[in-house]
Amino acid sequence: MPEKKTKKLYDNEGLEIKQLATSFHQDAHWLYEQNNEGHFLKYCHTTQPNPGSEAGTLSYCTEINNRDTQYKPNTGDEAIKALVLLPNQATEYGTDEQLASEIQSFIHEWLDIDPLYERLATYYIMITWLYDQLHTIPYLRALGDTGVGKTRFLDTIGGLCYKATYINGAITPAPIFRLQEKWKGTLILDEGDLNSKKDETDTIMKMLNCGFERGKPVIRCDKDHPDQITTHDVYGPKVMSSRQTFQDKALEARCITETMEETSRQLPSSLNEKFFDKRQELRNKLLMFRFRNLVPLQERLKREAPPTGLEHLPIEPRLKQVGTPFAIIFHDKPDILKEFFNWIKENQRKLVEERATSLEGEIVEVIYESEQNNIDPDYLFVTAKNITDKLNEGRAKPLNSGTVGRIMKSLGFENVLGRDDDGKVTRKVKRQPARLQKLYKRYVPNFITQAFSSIDKISQSSEVVTPVTVVTDVTSSDDYKTQHECIDIAKRGGEDKVRLPVTSVTSVTSVTKKQPNIVLEDGTLVPEDLGEL
Repeated sequence: MPEKKTKKLYDNEGLEIKQLATSFHQDAHWLYEQNNEGHFLKYCHTTQPNPGSEAGTLSYCTEINNRDTQYKPNTGDEAIKALVLLPNQATEYGTDEQLASEIQSFIHEWLDIDPLYERLATYYIMITWLYDQLHTIPYLRALGDTGVGKTRFLDTIGGLCYKATYINGAITPAPIFRLQEKWKGTLILDEGDLNSKKDETDTIMKMLNCGFERGKPVIRCDKDHPDQITTHDVYGPKVMSSRQTFQDKALEARCITETMEETSRQLPSSLNEKFFDKRQELRNKLLMFRFRNLVPLQERLKREAPPTGLEHLPIEPRLKQVGTPFAIIFHDKPDILKEFFNWIKENQRKLVEERATSLEGEIVEVIYESEQNNIDPDYLFVTAKNITDKLNEGRAKPLNSGTVGRIMKSLGFENVLGRDDDGKVTRKVKRQPARLQKLYKRYVPNFITQAFSSIDKISQSSEVVTPVTVVTDVTSSDDYKTQHECIDIAKRGGEDKVRLPVTSVTSVTSVTKKQPNIVLEDGTLVPEDLGEL
């Protein structure tokens, strides 16, 4: 149904006031978020003096008037028919840890997934409510055949994410672009099997690849005006389900995937009123989590580029990108980071094990094994023929040394002429330590396992003084109207404020661990009894 045209507004000097629709706005004192009743919830975020309000004050209004611009809440069928899920209020949740525990309990009650993934999904949900301050955001993906709970995965986990926006795998690109730009929420994509060769599928794949990182819009020609270029901002979190892995390896690496299996637990067979009420309650608490954490995160990121703790892990750049949002949001919660880093390391192992089965991986594995007993600083005493003979042991279809030699060249190995111990002229492989380390990290499971083992030893012996905030009191005031009373006032064209309970921090403690006493040239910290990595 087309939207009604609004009547033009003018200020006191006769200048036209712009009228815009939005679901979120921020100014010097307030954060505004649209609720599911078509109003704005206002949260006072500033610590600066602000007449008529103080930090933590919550209000309601029907419009935002800022100088030459008037903002109204978004409208449309997608909001009316709940294709976009919004809070109806912002409610107290206690500490971040308490909120995480409540979210995880809800997931566990309605969905059967691996316990570690259950926790990762919990933290991902919380991150989506702050994603607009991050440079990258990974995707969640449920993988499996029909009847294993993929739709329940989307309803339970996806439905708690920031402005969950439901679409399906058969939708055309244009509505996806418009919904993403209009609401800037979390896309929920059902049955996203995007391995076909259709043009529309290619466009959606580009959207998913570009949407992982800020500042990577999709560029298209206008269908009715081919000479006009349009750009679409597709950055944002996404929760997907699919029956197959993506052929696009870059997109596959952007997903935190749970392989679904038929449950052995007694779960509710269908979603009921209890499910939807609890999900709405958690969305309301997550909105307060956003209100309280958005501006502090903005200020912290302006002051510094925070270290993520991923810098010295022997993992691939895409996994570092996946891990960075978790490291930034939960920088002061070491238990959460430890769990996520363990997941990162396990996925790096899986990637290496998968590559190790390729012909390139087999060749690098032979070189790795031969190097263990090779003490020559300049050459590896292994040739394409040596490697071919080794690979052909028990092989049904033998390889030839020419094929192996070409692959070695593509991997960056250089052959030079030299003499062996008997004085015979032979080809040697030039030792290239930096390249070998990169190849071993990419193709050799034993190498990556040993590297992680060394880092774990460092982690266990390292000592860092970590401040831990202890919440000792939660205070509240009863001097303000309830939220529902404020809604009634807003509906009548006015606004009022409500004061929610606020957390009062009254003490701080510290946890002490051992400090390593050797710093390598690349900045890696190593205790004396381990030597170099």
